[in-house]
Formats: sequence, C-alpha cells, structure tokens
Amino acid sequence: MIKLTGLSKEEVEDISRQISDAFYEYKYSDVDQGLLKYIKSREDMFIHINAITGVAYNSGLLYAISESLEGYIMLFGEGIRKQRTG
Repeated sequence: MIKLTGLSKEEVEDISRQISDAFYEYKYSDVDQGLLKYIKSREDMFIHINAITGVAYNSGLLYAISESLEGYIMLFGEGIRKQRTG
C-alpha cells in the first residue's frame, strides 16, 4: 500500500472520477441498487465521491494498492485515529 501525497487538486479529482465511474457503472442486482438507488446521474456520483476522496486525501488516509495507481483504499474508523495518534 502506498500513501498518496503531493497530488494536485486535478490528480485527486481524476482519482475521484475513476472511483465514481466504477460505482456508477457497476452492475447492481435489482434488489441491491447500491448508491444508484440514491444518486441518479454520473455527475452527481462524481460530486459525492469527490467530496469523500478529498476528505480522505486531505486527512492522509488515501492509499493506492501499487505504484501504478491501479486501485485505491480509503481508511476510516476509530482504529485509524488511534493508529495515527500513537
């Protein structure tokens, strides 16, 4: 895992776009519509995911799974706070 640092606003937005496209294009079942149940357009999905990704990045909690930036992980939760503060 590689912690993402030193990215421009545009680079973070590009990551957000990749993540939001994945959520928007995922083939949910009829029973579980995922976020598409609440977020109807691709642009609205981007706005939602971009806010989350920006918070994760600015908090130092956005990681890639490799140096190729082929996948992203956002860490959240009480355990993370304890880990970050010692």
